Amino acid sequence: MPLPPSNKKFLLDKISAVEVNGHLAQISDHVNPGDVVEVITHGPRLIPMENWLTYCNPSTARLLRVVLATESLKAAAEQGRQAIKNHFIQPWSGGIGRTAGPGTDKTDNLLEQLSCASLEDLYAAVGGGAIRLEDVVAYLDRYEITKKAWVG
Repeated sequence: MPLPPSNKKFLLDKISAVEVNGHLAQISDHVNPGDVVEVITHGPRLIPMENWLTYCNPSTARLLRVVLATESLKAAAEQGRQAIKNHFIQPWSGGIGRTAGPGTDKTDNLLEQLSCASLEDLYAAVGGGAIRLEDVVAYLDRYEITKKAWVG
């Protein structure tokens, strides 16, 4: 189903429902020339899905791929954050980055060695499998980033 030409990029991750000619429709329903399509953006959101690529036009598909990639990175970052939190922080009851956060020499060295621009990039890399959790542990030991440094 082609979306209206304006603001497509911003609608793809904000769709709650679709109406065709005043009636609720599935996003995959076929529309005919002259049909009035309204994209509803209030209420619970539909999660963009890869199968939407099978029935959208090429320009919408390009935008959808960007939205899907962004969502994938967010999910990977959350997985990485949880993996690091579970491995290091849970027994200490603190949070990563409070004392040894961005801008500190130890954290900057750690991020540089792991080729990450920020802690968020580190989380996404760990969650996505680009960096192994064991490698992060080894670098934490190498740069002597200890429990005390992480939690203050």
